[in-house]
Amino acid sequence: LSFDFESVNRRMFYGVYTRSNSFFTNSEMAAAGKPTDAELAILSPLKNQLSAAVFGENVPQPPKIDSNLGVRPNLLQARSLLEQAGFRYQNGVLVDKKGKPLVLEFVTYNKNCGRVVSKWQRDLAKIGVTLKVRVTDSAVFRKRLDDFNFDLTITNYSNSESPGNEQFDYYSCATAKTPGSRNYAGMCDPAIEVLLKRFESFNNRADLVASARALDRVLRHQYIIVPNWYSDTYRVIYRENLGVPSRPPKYYSAMDWALKTWWVQK
Repeated sequence: LSFDFESVNRRMFYGVYTRSNSFFTNSEMAAAGKPTDAELAILSPLKNQLSAAVFGENVPQPPKIDSNLGVRPNLLQARSLLEQAGFRYQNGVLVDKKGKPLVLEFVTYNKNCGRVVSKWQRDLAKIGVTLKVRVTDSAVFRKRLDDFNFDLTITNYSNSESPGNEQFDYYSCATAKTPGSRNYAGMCDPAIEVLLKRFESFNNRADLVASARALDRVLRHQYIIVPNWYSDTYRVIYRENLGVPSRPPKYYSAMDWALKTWWVQK
């Protein structure tokens, strides 16, 4: 709620980005609305382990900032949620039951992140949350990620058109305890463990899509990330005698195919 993507996108990125809304953003594997029949067939056996919201509510979408009202209404909602979680507002600072201030550290090796995070810092301060930014060299940053020694950072969840056992590295209980894994959120959930088993093999494409949507839906109800952004356009400069076919292959790696494969136009 506190991250003002719309302002950042408009003021810093010239409006070229789109907010990510899924762990499989911009693909058929992103969950939408309420669960489909195919998803329910997968999720229903886990009903006792999942929140009722997974079945009865639309899959969560990133909050939006009203251009007229600004971020303030969202910040008030955010503070209300923190107060419900046991924090209280005291002398301009949110403190826990022991009086300890809520302080978070954002770790990065990229100074450019500071431009984005500075807006977030100021907005969080308005509700009594202190966000510190720690810029390290790449070796220290890698070490801190490997040891899970951070509060907040930026990463991506890379997925192909056919996600598989890499999902274990992102979300399994085993990798939550394994230094150097990509389970940066420390996910360890019995229901997700069951869903991950499905990614060992699929009977057909429909089974893959339904399984991915079910996993995406459960993860998004966990609220483990603050969604960032993506671009649906590759901006490249090329010689006028080069081109690409108007119809690309059905499945391909966009970075490799779009940027490395070219045809001479005659």
